[in-house]
Amino acid sequence: MFGAKDVDLSLENVSCGYGSKVILSGFSASIPAGEVFCLLGPNGIGKTTLFKSILGFLPILKGRVTIEGQDLNSLARAARAKLMGYVPQSQFTPFAFSVMDVVIMGRTAHMGLLGRPSASDYLVARRSLARLGIEDLKDRFFTELSGGEKQMVLIARALTQEPTFLMMDEPTSNLDFGNQVKVLKIIRDLADQGLGVIMTTHFPDHVFQCGDKAALLTPLGTRLVGPLKTVLTADNLSLAYGVKVTVLKWPDSSLDLTVCRPLY
Repeated sequence: MFGAKDVDLSLENVSCGYGSKVILSGFSASIPAGEVFCLLGPNGIGKTTLFKSILGFLPILKGRVTIEGQDLNSLARAARAKLMGYVPQSQFTPFAFSVMDVVIMGRTAHMGLLGRPSASDYLVARRSLARLGIEDLKDRFFTELSGGEKQMVLIARALTQEPTFLMMDEPTSNLDFGNQVKVLKIIRDLADQGLGVIMTTHFPDHVFQCGDKAALLTPLGTRLVGPLKTVLTADNLSLAYGVKVTVLKWPDSSLDLTVCRPLY
């Protein structure tokens, strides 16, 4: 289990961009640990800029991002890493690190740049691998893994940081259908265990599969934030993506299944 579910990550009137150029302004949201919050919208709308600003990769131009009232901009990198893990879209590794070598890197914030992993650090890493069911990969070379296996290892590395929130940049990018399903289920399971997840995606159906709340950014500058049933409506999605769509609820009431389909 992860941290308590009463911990919130809050974005308060956040403006972000590149240099003096503002890409997105006045964005606010409250994201509790234990929920999956999805950022989606068309290309070039600002979701990646916002994502990078939450992570601290880009400076926040206005407003603030807090966890339990702590302004993330005021925290040292190591302290921030203990609160927030990061899973990139992909990882290019020129050296043949073993999976365990990659996963143990998640302990850097806990042991310092010049520190060496302890027995307890390796225990945390093994538990992360076990949580994802990939213990058998620990001695494999990361460079030899499939795309789906690499993504699972990157999630394990982020979990090894023991964060309260996990930032995931298009976590199903470049994965086949089966691996997409596996990763989405893991995201849902991690949130149910108390971890907060913030993910970007291009696919509304993926949000319906694992999300609790969403922020939909539109070309008109509208930011729709809230529960899926109020944000991801057919009208809102049609407005955001410029194509007519419908949102269908599976007729069998025993299945909690909602899908988005284009209307040609």
